[in-house]
Amino acid sequence: MGGAFFLKEKVTPTERIGIAVTVVGTILVIIQPFWENKAGANIPLFGNSLVFLGTVIWVIFTLLAKKNRHLDPFILSSSSFVIGLIVLLPLASRIPPLTLPALPGLIYMSVFSSIVAYFTYVYGLSKIEVSEATLFTYLQPLFAVPVSMAFLHEKLTLPFLSGAILIIIGVFICEQRGKLFSGGHT
Repeated sequence: MGGAFFLKEKVTPTERIGIAVTVVGTILVIIQPFWENKAGANIPLFGNSLVFLGTVIWVIFTLLAKKNRHLDPFILSSSSFVIGLIVLLPLASRIPPLTLPALPGLIYMSVFSSIVAYFTYVYGLSKIEVSEATLFTYLQPLFAVPVSMAFLHEKLTLPFLSGAILIIIGVFICEQRGKLFSGGHT
């Protein structure tokens, strides 16, 4: 939606339907704690809301990165991390000292989850429209679920599964680019 509004990218009617379906699926996942009638549902809802806020901030970053096409993806990613380091450094005094078992996770997060992930995202963004690039962010929870089930012993719930199915359907619809609802013509 931001790509269409701010960057004047063309969004087909099929993509609008797909986006609407993914938004409904995302909302179902966000309000999952209330849907399940969990006691103390405000705590997971607060966390879900923070993740949603992070997504909105990511969309703003994506729009700014796409609008400034002359920026080198590596410079943009590197600058983001340096600014983040400067802003978050004052909070570092509250972090417990680093222990040896935490080192592999820290290295993985620093190299792959940050540098490689952000660089490849920004580089890919330079090759495709924002509306296409952001569709992949809807898939992140679907990749995270099996890992969280295996390592964190989290359970797959009906509300999450319903939202995830809608997200998958929405992404599929968007990727059809007009083929589904226009008789095969784009």
